[in-house]
Amino acid sequence: MMSNGTDSLSADCIIWSTGAVATPVLSRRGLPVDEQGFLLTSSKLQCTADPMVSAVGDSGSISGIPFAKAGVHAVRQSPVLWHNLRSILVGGPMTSITPQHDFLKILNTGDGRELMLYKSLAIHARWCWTIKT
Repeated sequence: MMSNGTDSLSADCIIWSTGAVATPVLSRRGLPVDEQGFLLTSSKLQCTADPMVSAVGDSGSISGIPFAKAGVHAVRQSPVLWHNLRSILVGGPMTSITPQHDFLKILNTGDGRELMLYKSLAIHARWCWTIKT
């Protein structure tokens, strides 16, 4: 059915699910990318072909270590990136990181509550957001 932008549908529940998409500029620049087009890095977050290029979180994939594309990885990897960038400048030792495979997920359900998922635990309550903030 074609829509002119004014149609509406009623629903009891709407779930909007998105995922990370790699930018095509990386492969156009000749940088190594994984099957989905994300920059390939070492565990030190440096590009496998050019150590002066780095990536964290959704923008990169650590070679040989599959992990879900989620913002939590950028948050956890940023101190390692900061340390390694400083190490490049002063010639210090680099730090490696292994992404965690299980992490806390919180989804706002639009009714003043959030759905919190961690391992086998699932809770739908108002207080769940306080854990994230």
